[in-house]
Amino acid sequence: MVRINDIFAILLLILPGVLTEKIVRFCGSAGEERNQNDFKSTVNGILYSLPIMLFVGVLTDFFWGFGNISEIFDALNSIRFVVVFTSISTATSIVFGIIIAWFKRKYQNPVRAFTQRKLFKKNILTSDDTCWEAFFSSEDPMYLEVIKDGKSYFGFHTRFSLDGEEKELILEPIKNLNYYPEEEVRPLFQDVNRIFINFEKNIVIKDYDTTKYKEWLKSKVEMKNATP
Repeated sequence: MVRINDIFAILLLILPGVLTEKIVRFCGSAGEERNQNDFKSTVNGILYSLPIMLFVGVLTDFFWGFGNISEIFDALNSIRFVVVFTSISTATSIVFGIIIAWFKRKYQNPVRAFTQRKLFKKNILTSDDTCWEAFFSSEDPMYLEVIKDGKSYFGFHTRFSLDGEEKELILEPIKNLNYYPEEEVRPLFQDVNRIFINFEKNIVIKDYDTTKYKEWLKSKVEMKNATP
């Protein structure tokens, strides 16, 4: 006969993985959050529970000296043990979820993109990616021209929304236009690195190369420092 303790123990074993899976989804891409289904979430949660429970099991064995798993189940009669076990499991789940989300963001997408391009000769995005997020994946400031209904907006991008939200971004104007003629600064942005096109919204975004602008800034700084 199944005891209440056994059911409670099973929940304690599974729920940490579910929490980790929720954190990974929350910190992941908008496309991943949108395309995830309940079955896949449950399976991922169970899989995440395995390493979490292994780690927590080692800790509890170290502090309580359990000889086998059944002793852990029996210890659930102790409120103190349940509180400590739940606290350790929750903290481990949060840390584990943040680490997995960071790893997927930093390594999984670049590795997957490299594999698609080099090994399988593909240049497509999976359901977990979006062109919007891929376009703004650069950590360096990008000088953009946003064209909407024939009207252009220029500036360095500082913020952009996730794909699941309304497509919004913040552009910061060139500060040096306040000190130097526009005719001197604007021609520095001629070469286009990439172009984002949203056919449905009729939006075109051009990402201009900033190499000449950086060299120009460097020359101005050197000239200023050389002036006595």
